[in-house]
Amino acid sequence: MSDHIVLLGSEGSMGRRYQAIFRHLLVPIVPVDTAYGPLPATQTLSPLIASSRGVVIATPTAAHAQLLRLMAPLRIPILCEKPILTSEHLVRAFL
Repeated sequence: MSDHIVLLGSEGSMGRRYQAIFRHLLVPIVPVDTAYGPLPATQTLSPLIASSRGVVIATPTAAHAQLLRLMAPLRIPILCEKPILTSEHLVRAFL
């Protein structure tokens, strides 16, 4: 396991806030710009993510559930900011 944390959605306002926090705490991060879609970014970086200390998901809410499904099998710590889903119907479908 490496000492870095992968920050998905680093280009957004929350991503920039997390970058500032990690810089302040001297925690190495790998910022991942998901402007072209979070799934291609995570698939390309899969080995880097799997070897990380954890992942912060700071993408738009619509991508959270899909990213969590991809990350859960890696069995690494995940912080997903904001809600995972936006409606009861989506929660039931996710389960």
